[in-house]
Amino acid sequence: MIYIVAGSTNGGKGIIESSNTYFMEAFNLGIKIPENISNTNIPENIPNTNIPENIPNTDIPENITNTNIIPVENTQNIIYINCGGNTFIDQFSNQWLKDILFIDPNIKTKSLMKKTKPSITNTDLDILYHSERFAKQLIYIIPELNNQKNYLVKLHFAEIYFDSFDKRVFDVYLNNEPKPIESKLDIFSQVGKNASLIKEYTIAPINNTIIIKLISIKNNSKISAIEIIELNKE
Repeated sequence: MIYIVAGSTNGGKGIIESSNTYFMEAFNLGIKIPENISNTNIPENIPNTNIPENIPNTDIPENITNTNIIPVENTQNIIYINCGGNTFIDQFSNQWLKDILFIDPNIKTKSLMKKTKPSITNTDLDILYHSERFAKQLIYIIPELNNQKNYLVKLHFAEIYFDSFDKRVFDVYLNNEPKPIESKLDIFSQVGKNASLIKEYTIAPINNTIIIKLISIKNNSKISAIEIIELNKE
């Protein structure tokens, strides 16, 4: 089982080439956009509606490359992305890797690794929530999926910065839905500070791709980890 950490300190990015083989950069991570997704714009079937007007640029940067990518085997058709941290192996012998499949449309996203390591409630994997990627707008493009399958998308969050509710609020969009699948998400208001919050959704790919967008309403949107788990289609 492979778990993949999203949000390395250099704005890491990566790639999946098949349903059984995943790719990531060792140091200067890059990304390959699938053929049906332009490498200069967000896919046409993902509308930019309901995005706050103060986000001026939704273009995918031209300087995303595919260099220095190495293969990582995964025979379980599971992608796990952990945001902002380094590769590590957890107590269950699962390997979590650096950021992949991350698109930064504004070249302003940042990753954070806490120097102090607070205890995180609601989880046995505190290290997963000691890092994060944050920005006004975050986009992850997960390509090369199977249109004949459904996927469980699990988004991991923890508020490790603010000390009260209504400080960080954002919307979550999946694929081409015109409305957010999670509206006005306020992590602190749901679980408080330094606590794990996991949101789960079952979704089918569009053109073999799942797209995750986090759009800020107040302060930066953020994420700690992503899981994409293949399911049998019901």
